[in-house]
Amino acid sequence: MALILKPYCYIRNTVFLFFTMKQLFFTLISILILSTSVAQNFDASQFYTKGSYDEVHEIANQQNKKLMVVFGAKWCIPCKKLENEVFTNQEVNQYLHDNFVVLKADVDYFEFMDLAEEHNVTIYPTTMIFDSNDSILERFSGLLTVDELLSKLMIMNMNYEIEHPNDVAESTEDIDNNNQEQNIEQEEIIEHNSISSDDIKTDSKKKKCKKKK
Repeated sequence: MALILKPYCYIRNTVFLFFTMKQLFFTLISILILSTSVAQNFDASQFYTKGSYDEVHEIANQQNKKLMVVFGAKWCIPCKKLENEVFTNQEVNQYLHDNFVVLKADVDYFEFMDLAEEHNVTIYPTTMIFDSNDSILERFSGLLTVDELLSKLMIMNMNYEIEHPNDVAESTEDIDNNNQEQNIEQEEIIEHNSISSDDIKTDSKKKKCKKKK
């Protein structure tokens, strides 16, 4: 009897091990696909506006946003973590999009190396916030967590609104004016389309009258 059970146990254990390994394999594949999908959905490069410091600063002014300059380098591991683990967070993503124009200042390039020297940047990553007058509003160095970054940015924005109420009011007024201009343009387009449709109806009526005559 023992001789009969031994092959049976061996086969049973082999089958069990096979299905366990199979399940583990598919689980690992699912995790890999999910992580790839997340990486594709949250692309940190979308935060950055390309151009020189002056060009991007002008864009920030035109959009009534503050300029965020992130100093880093390709060889900087904490910089990559900030970009891939913090900037890819949905809440950070939305807050940056709503309030800032972000410039990636890679110090491997001479232009941004000079900018880093101008502001005595020696630790990477270092993040600096500038207002429309090129004044430094905030500066923090090193790798921050999602909560730390959002907290610093929100506090900085609150303090700025308290200290510069006129700037905030002007910014709001500019946004309202832009919205009004867009509404006027849309109304003109609707009115133009309405007039065009009326003209078509009038022309068709004239043609019908001619046919009757």
